[in-house]
Amino acid sequence: YQRRVRGFVMDQRLRTGSAVYQFLPHLTEIDLSLFGPCDEIPAQDIANQVTEVLCLKAQKVQLRSLERIDLLPSVVHLYLNDNELETLSDGLWKLRNLETLHLQRNKLTVIPDSIQELFNLKELNVSNNLIKSVSSSLIHLPNLKNFQLFGNPLTSPSVPLPLLKEGDEALLRFLKSNFTSKQSKCKLCIFGPAKSGKTLLISNIIKKLKHRQSLMRRVSSHPHAHSLNPPVLCVDT
Repeated sequence: YQRRVRGFVMDQRLRTGSAVYQFLPHLTEIDLSLFGPCDEIPAQDIANQVTEVLCLKAQKVQLRSLERIDLLPSVVHLYLNDNELETLSDGLWKLRNLETLHLQRNKLTVIPDSIQELFNLKELNVSNNLIKSVSSSLIHLPNLKNFQLFGNPLTSPSVPLPLLKEGDEALLRFLKSNFTSKQSKCKLCIFGPAKSGKTLLISNIIKKLKHRQSLMRRVSSHPHAHSLNPPVLCVDT
């Protein structure tokens, strides 16, 4: 019987401890939506008793924290929409198997750069939050195909409304074009008396820049990264 169990809904009668999990070690889907108000996911209780959770739902439970979510590294689908989340804990980025992440209708103000660690992420919904800017780290998610961003007070980059509504590939193409087309330029002027080491200093700077350029090429060719243009080094002598 236990091997056939795929889903289980927590309700008010089962709030008083983790003993219920020991009878369902082969549970793969957990829905905490009827758990009632809870500040955080009982990750420790679940991890102690359940072998492998693939799908976890905690919707409309007034969730405020994702502390210890990293105790459930097997999670593939995570639904946390309609809660009170203002920030995302570092533990979330350790869920390397994650493919689906729903965070719509929370109180998030930013998408952290750390999201690029979720290499397998295919679907991301952060619509109807308080996000004002989008991080370039999103273009480092090679498998991301479904991306919803509408309903946020975006100021940077300025995304056309039709694209926000359309979402998915068109929006991702726009973001990639916006972030990869920008080139940063600076001019360095070094002054000093003759034989004071200016030439040696310039030589060392160029050497370090070329080394960084080489590292960027290796990073952009990584199988888990999108192809990005490395920084261009221009030197006038």
